[in-house]
Amino acid sequence: MPARGRWSLAWVAGALVATAGCLASPPGSFDDAQPGPSIGMPDARADALADGTVSGGKGDGAPDALALDANLESGTAPEAAAGDSSPPEEGVGDTSVPEAGDMDTTVPDVGVVDASVPDNTALDTSVPDGSVVDTGSPVDTGPDVVPCTSMELRCGGTCVPNDATNCGTCGHVCTTTVPNAQPACSGSACGHTCSGAYPNDCSTACVNFMTDSNNCGACGNVCAVGTCWNGHCPTAVGPFVSDAGTVTGLAIDSTNAYGGFSGGVVLKCPLSGCSGGASILASGQTQVFAISASSAGVFWLTVTANDTFAVGCSPATCSGGVLTYGTQAIANGQFQGLASDTNNVYFGLLAATGALDSCPAGGCGIPQTVSNSVLPYSIAAASGYVYWTDETNLNYSVRKCSTGGCAAGGQTLFTATAVGASYSDIVADGANVYWVDTGLNNVLECPATGCPASGPLTLATGGNPIAVDSANVYWFTSSALVRCAISGCNQTPTTMISGLSSPGPAIAVDATNVYWFEGTTLMRLAK
Repeated sequence: MPARGRWSLAWVAGALVATAGCLASPPGSFDDAQPGPSIGMPDARADALADGTVSGGKGDGAPDALALDANLESGTAPEAAAGDSSPPEEGVGDTSVPEAGDMDTTVPDVGVVDASVPDNTALDTSVPDGSVVDTGSPVDTGPDVVPCTSMELRCGGTCVPNDATNCGTCGHVCTTTVPNAQPACSGSACGHTCSGAYPNDCSTACVNFMTDSNNCGACGNVCAVGTCWNGHCPTAVGPFVSDAGTVTGLAIDSTNAYGGFSGGVVLKCPLSGCSGGASILASGQTQVFAISASSAGVFWLTVTANDTFAVGCSPATCSGGVLTYGTQAIANGQFQGLASDTNNVYFGLLAATGALDSCPAGGCGIPQTVSNSVLPYSIAAASGYVYWTDETNLNYSVRKCSTGGCAAGGQTLFTATAVGASYSDIVADGANVYWVDTGLNNVLECPATGCPASGPLTLATGGNPIAVDSANVYWFTSSALVRCAISGCNQTPTTMISGLSSPGPAIAVDATNVYWFEGTTLMRLAK
């Protein structure tokens, strides 16, 4: 109580508030008078010592309205006015900054996150800095680094291929002096590689085995004749050496090649080769000027001073001797053109009243007339028909007739209309017929049923002789062997080989090879 006679306004106000508190609180729960928990009422007066002592010995559980509690509160409510502004109390009071000693054990530190300074000694390899709080690891001294593969180098902080521009070490650029090669890096060592137009590596140069005549099919394989075609050099089948003049014709069957000579000799060589030279099949034949071969035998035309003859051997071994199929006195005409199939031999008669005749391969007394009133020049047989180029009345045409015979003149497939046309060699495959216009230097084609109104298809410029297989037509230019697809080649045939000195005078094909004479040597080239 204050001194007698001296009542202060503060004392009176405090007494009144205390009295009111006693009246408002239930028994046993007065706020500052009894021990026990606070009832949640705020302190109504300002503690002069900032609550230096706990009211009633216990925290009142309510926020201090005027000053910070310096001691600990065990209540559950945060200070509302000037209390801690960080996490809620978990039993140890926060002092508004993260704890330096006693850490909260249930809530992770979120006050300071090393989102800008990386770990110093250990690289973060899975999760970037900033998303997970580091709780004790050292800090990075640089950015996160992705390792390079075994095929890469790290150059300037970036992974680059270990290649010809960085071979083994950064900036080591490979070079090469090998012709047609590109620099390359292998096993961190410089070298070269061959690709593109020169894909084959011969150590000292990149080459193309398909076309290089000095490395045809393999390194160092030099073509002795002509050029390289699809990796093959022209191969000498064998020499056809004879004292009986020059080569006048060539024919093949499934086993042998046959050459006719102007001196009246027919020579034979296996298609597999005859390095020792061709053998004599028939001699004493005077001048041989046309030859044909089939499974039925080998046949040729000869001429003497007075007569022409159609002769041959069936079988092709000539074991039965040389057979005569027809004789024509030159005074009355001569034989021209020759062809054969599995049954017959066909030959043309140039005379005032010309004809196309035939005879069974085994021989005949009198030739059979296939068609008369014709003047055959070159003859081909295919699929039951005979085809020929005709010179009747000096009007050049292409005609056909059944092998069993047809009306006079046969069926005309096309008649030349261009000035200067002159038809010569002809071949057929059953579907089409092909011939050479030597006057205008063209190779022409028509369906075997007849040419369309627009006329024959011009395959390309070319010359004698020609041959055909199931896909292409073959012929020679002055020094090259060329071919054109039977469907056409835009008048631009493919050159198979060039650099030939004297190809001809005939050409033959089978399923795999093309054959011709280079001088008196029989040559072969794989298609």
